[in-house]
Amino acid sequence: MKLIKSKRRNIFRLLSETDILVTDFSPKKLDGTGIAETQHKIVYVCPKYVTDKTQEPYQEWLKAINDSLDQQVEEGDYHNEVIQEIFSLIKKDKISPAEYARMKDEYSDEEYMQEQTQKATKTIMEVTGLSMEQIEAL
Repeated sequence: MKLIKSKRRNIFRLLSETDILVTDFSPKKLDGTGIAETQHKIVYVCPKYVTDKTQEPYQEWLKAINDSLDQQVEEGDYHNEVIQEIFSLIKKDKISPAEYARMKDEYSDEEYMQEQTQKATKTIMEVTGLSMEQIEAL
């Protein structure tokens, strides 16, 4: 039993020390017959293991991801315009996730209050026969 566990661990270690892995979906019915309607793949990226052997289109992206994990990015190391644009957006946006949540809550509350005010105004107009201008003047 130890030998099996050890082999599995070694295989997992080898797989996990790879820069990019792709899993193809091949869904099957319970009787084993495959269906061809799902043509999806999952791509696992592990920027920690990028090497010179990593294909060029992916190398700079993986390096940028890895570099950003410590929150100290050497922007001059990257030449891809999209990566530069992303770094620029991140630099401009210093809002924390908690602040984003608070802003969304505020926006939702404000939107809700506006909807309720409109409903109330409409009801008042229907019940009293007053115009919008008359109600606003009150």
